[in-house]
Amino acid sequence: MNFMKTNDTVDFICAGAQKSGTTTLYGLLSQHPDVCLPKQKELYFFCDYRIYKKGYGWYEEQFACDGLRGDITPDYMLFPECAERIFKYNKNIKLIFILRNPADRAFSHYQMKKRDTEERMTFKDALEAENGRTSRGYRKRMKYSYMERGYYNRLLLPYYKFYSEDSIKVLLFEDFINDIDGSMREIEEFLGLTPYKGYILPERRNEGYLPKRRSFAYIKRHFLRPVRGIYNTVLPEGLRKKISSATEAGYLPKENMPDEIRVKLVEEYLEDIKKLENLLNRDLSVWYN
Repeated sequence: MNFMKTNDTVDFICAGAQKSGTTTLYGLLSQHPDVCLPKQKELYFFCDYRIYKKGYGWYEEQFACDGLRGDITPDYMLFPECAERIFKYNKNIKLIFILRNPADRAFSHYQMKKRDTEERMTFKDALEAENGRTSRGYRKRMKYSYMERGYYNRLLLPYYKFYSEDSIKVLLFEDFINDIDGSMREIEEFLGLTPYKGYILPERRNEGYLPKRRSFAYIKRHFLRPVRGIYNTVLPEGLRKKISSATEAGYLPKENMPDEIRVKLVEEYLEDIKKLENLLNRDLSVWYN
């Protein structure tokens, strides 16, 4: 493994939270002329040991451009070992977190898994089965950690152990989406970037809609996507468009979280939210219901 750093050290990381606007942030920061992001939004370098063992050289090769280098991988927040790995890599790195009402985040995560044909359970059953499913290894934990990812105080503590408050920027998803311009100014100031006025909000959002045809979507995701090169070469463009039209998400209305489940989630998260208020010295009463 090559853990020798080069002059291309990554300067900042957005480590979470998943389903809290990180895709939008990636789309916006990729437009800034002084920012260098990898072509692939999420690198999973610090959380997936199979990738981590490739070493720093491989990691830094993913940033084939000039500018402030940034990695936006929200799964880093889920795994406490990432905090120490990141600190060993760069003690001066800047860390960004966008946090969303944990109950809303959990349901959005669930909808995403349904869209991706990786979830067949009801939301209620999925929450009840979470501990058993996520205990079956790294991949299962990544997929089905609906509740676990919302204990923000618990998940942020490892980062505050290694980094000072000056190195960490925490935004609320609710503020981020309601004031994109103001939030980007905050992020630019935090990263030491010159303000950029040309941001265009990405058209495609990472919404959690259901697939139009579940069976077709399942085939496309689990059988065609792994062989995308062959798929794009062999199938005529017209046929590919028909398959996409029949399977892509976004045409059915989203589900609403059952009220009784929301009440239980809010109660479950309340203690962690209050601890987070102390950690961040911030009022989070907007998440109390």
